[in-house]
Amino acid sequence: MLNILPSIDNETVLELKKKLFEDDTHLGLSYILYDGGHEVGLAEMTVNDTSVIHRLGVLDVLDKALIEDFFIRSLLYRLLSVCSNIEISFVREEYLQFGFKIKYNKLTAPTDKIIFPSDCKG
Repeated sequence: MLNILPSIDNETVLELKKKLFEDDTHLGLSYILYDGGHEVGLAEMTVNDTSVIHRLGVLDVLDKALIEDFFIRSLLYRLLSVCSNIEISFVREEYLQFGFKIKYNKLTAPTDKIIFPSDCKG
């Protein structure tokens, strides 16, 4: 079962950062993605009126694309109720399906323009 939770477990977060991003720079609130109780992904974000997803990664696991799709959808859904704009600090073409526009090598969207297509792009 997939689940995401905010984390203050610095040891687990640091381990995932090194595996996924090859650096341990702190970029904000950390969310860990769990698959069957195992840590398989990490996202770091800043939550404000304009919330920013600084980075997101999923380990090489079975169905990685589907799992990443679940992860980004879950994060976006949580952010919808706490901010008016969402920015993603990197461009992934598959995230355009949610209503983002590319601007200055980032993805941006007002929360009222975020959509959730019914088909997963995994």
